[in-house]
Amino acid sequence: MREDTVEVNIDLFSAEDKEKITIDFAENVNNIGGLKLSYTVTMGEQPLELDGSAYTLTFGTYTETAAEVVFNVKISYTVNGVAGEQEYIYTLYIKDTREFQIVNGTFDNDLTGWTLSNSQLGAVNADKTYWNENVPFNADGKFFNAYSFGDSGKDAFEGAMGTLTSSVFKIGGSGWFTYKLGGAKNADKVFLDVIEKDTGAILERFYNNAFFDDNSQTAVRGCTLLAYKADLSAHVGKTVYIRLSDNAKNDYGLFFADSFVTYYESAEEVAEVPNTATSVPHPDNIYQIYNGGFDSGLLGWYAETTDNQGGEFGVLSEVENETWGVNNQPYNNDGNFFKNGHEPSKGYLQSNSFTVSENGWLTFKLGGNNALSYVAILNADTGEELARFVNKNFVGDWDNNKGWEMHAYKVNLAESGISAGTEVRIKVVDDAFENYGVVVVDSFATHAEEPGEHFEKIDKVTTE
Repeated sequence: MREDTVEVNIDLFSAEDKEKITIDFAENVNNIGGLKLSYTVTMGEQPLELDGSAYTLTFGTYTETAAEVVFNVKISYTVNGVAGEQEYIYTLYIKDTREFQIVNGTFDNDLTGWTLSNSQLGAVNADKTYWNENVPFNADGKFFNAYSFGDSGKDAFEGAMGTLTSSVFKIGGSGWFTYKLGGAKNADKVFLDVIEKDTGAILERFYNNAFFDDNSQTAVRGCTLLAYKADLSAHVGKTVYIRLSDNAKNDYGLFFADSFVTYYESAEEVAEVPNTATSVPHPDNIYQIYNGGFDSGLLGWYAETTDNQGGEFGVLSEVENETWGVNNQPYNNDGNFFKNGHEPSKGYLQSNSFTVSENGWLTFKLGGNNALSYVAILNADTGEELARFVNKNFVGDWDNNKGWEMHAYKVNLAESGISAGTEVRIKVVDDAFENYGVVVVDSFATHAEEPGEHFEKIDKVTTE
């Protein structure tokens, strides 16, 4: 009459009812003869009060290590006037991994648990394919779709920039997590960061390292979601969040995301996931500027010519102690630097986003006309200019080599009205064709404390 010993595994993360479970002990009994059965159940030495054959267990406090709850079930019956009994053991293995899991990693509840900084980046939907060729997205139901504005039916804007941020979770278990990612072709501009909550430390940065170009004409293309596994075992115990950042305007300067699972008890559970995420260079924390000194070329920067009458905007110089003018005046560069030496061109250079710290100190080197070229601080999502700084020491004197050399400055973003925690970008602008219509910059860096006297403090200028 009885079934074999019954074992049930419960994780409160995925349980529909996270407060209690009702067990019907009759469900595990094959009563072929339709006998009248009575049930006596004990948990440990404690008899339980049943509702017929059912018992409701209220959950206590559990951890990622499963707690064993054992029920001894006795079934009593009578056959042809003869009393009989059988017993079986019903065991619950209960654990709670909620602190290790992000909320709504599947996007099945739309953006619940996620923060989208710029609605122009996209929305959650369940599209199956893209382009006229009907290339599969390879999503698991709903997903974050960088081509969608949700129910409006309009396409999102690839040139939009911003972030998508998860809920907070603790790294536990094996330290592995899995997800699906599409787009995000260039690791220096579109990427996934794992960030420590309390310190802002960027623990790891990943991108779509298995990217397939759309020109491949295969079933898997540039926007197709690819399955990844990533190893965070070195950071077990830390409380973190995931942030996807889009700092690009083109060349798959967008991302698609789905199926985040941030807890696996063992590494063997992710063995079949085809792609291993590759960690890439990144700042130590969210308050720092990526490649602010141009030591890695223009990685993390976006340059655009806005008006061209004789040359593209800007070049990266890798010449140490480079000079300009008839008297070989030094640029005062610190290794690599950026310069727009083409007076017939206008344009701008824009950085990846970073977070303004509590003290908000920023240093940089700047040369060029103080009326026609400048360093601006932009809201990272909207592009609104929040502050502008100019070359206070500009003197236009070609004969004495004054005008293109850089001067070292420090500015306080907090004093400039930019609140701590604001996501911003640096924008270097050259808006002139002549009269020292150039801009030369180097050595952008943020600081927790006020930099020394080597830097001259300047204030933002009004643009009205």
